Amino acid sequence: MLLAAHLDRVASALAAKNGAQLADLLSLTHRPVPLDVAALSLDQITQLCATKLGRFQAFAEVVAGVLHARKQVLQETFSDAYDSQIASFVKFMEIFRTETNWLVPFLHVLTVDTRLLAARADREASERAGDEVHDRLRGAEQQLKKGFSMTANDRAPAEHNKKLGALFIVNQLFKIYFKLNMIHLCRNLIRAVEGPAFPEFERFSKSDKVTYQYYVGRISMFEDQYHKAEQCLDYAWKHCHQHSLRNKRMILRFLVPVKLLLGVMPSPQLIQDYALDEYTGLTNAIRTGNLRLFNEYLDRFQDNFIQQGVYLLIEKLRLVVMRNLFKKVYLVRQSHQLRLRDFQVALQLVMGADQPPMAMDEIECILTNLIFQGYLKGYMSHQKKVLVVSKTQPFPAITDVSS
Repeated sequence: MLLAAHLDRVASALAAKNGAQLADLLSLTHRPVPLDVAALSLDQITQLCATKLGRFQAFAEVVAGVLHARKQVLQETFSDAYDSQIASFVKFMEIFRTETNWLVPFLHVLTVDTRLLAARADREASERAGDEVHDRLRGAEQQLKKGFSMTANDRAPAEHNKKLGALFIVNQLFKIYFKLNMIHLCRNLIRAVEGPAFPEFERFSKSDKVTYQYYVGRISMFEDQYHKAEQCLDYAWKHCHQHSLRNKRMILRFLVPVKLLLGVMPSPQLIQDYALDEYTGLTNAIRTGNLRLFNEYLDRFQDNFIQQGVYLLIEKLRLVVMRNLFKKVYLVRQSHQLRLRDFQVALQLVMGADQPPMAMDEIECILTNLIFQGYLKGYMSHQKKVLVVSKTQPFPAITDVSS
């Protein structure tokens, strides 16, 4: 499309205060409208914007900046594209401060495009420097926080209020903090969302709510708040669009190990439907207390788990495997006094004759951890090498163990 005709449509959207249409017309990354900007110089684009958007002089600078960024993306000069985009974002925020919520859809588009261009510009800079560079993403974070503040703290009447645009920006900031490995900063945003001044959660769009719960679930997982993580990830899973298979699988990558740690096994059908092959052997190992099988699958899929960010969580399941194996010893012996030697023999049978027996000190350490974390009720006599278990439910259900 010729840029002049495109700018006429932009002018119409501005005149009608149609924020959704404006967002569609000026998006860089979400189904962008094909334009002939490659054939024009930056000065020509600026002049054309000034001419076509003369009635909206302040917006002319914003639109020109976005179009400059588009041209520079086509030229693959991503650092320049980010500079144009962030200048446009800053200028837009000056306008947005005094406008009403009709501009929220365009703010969202600018927010996403700014984040993505910042990441791409940093990647370009990193390739040149031979080291990781995150300068643009950090700069974008500072500007996006202003967008969050301006929406979350808006005090305009309900029909003009911008607050319902805040959760979308929170989610974009979450993505930046995860990228920068600054997850602790997410907690400030969570406090704001859960605060009394924030709109009721159910008033936001389903996509915003699902994304928010997904990230809060992951944050809770990193903070060892597994019940909270399960609650949030379960919400994201149940409310995610049924045809968004990629997103549903992404949620399951975290929901499945969290549920395993809480004693809930995924069904074979679920594993098959979402190609979660790495969990087939793990669930069998956990269910049967087969430490050797657990170690084999952990080694086999180690790179996958590290890449997904769940390796440490999977590693914690080792204690659950031990719990299930030691429970078998208790069921076989049918006694409340169990020799530590029995656990050593059980481990040797599982690990195989080709492996050296586990040291008694290590077995005592495992039992101590099981007792401390609530997987086992009892006490141990180091001198007599005996474990005395409770006469009432010595191995509580994993689902009942607080985490």
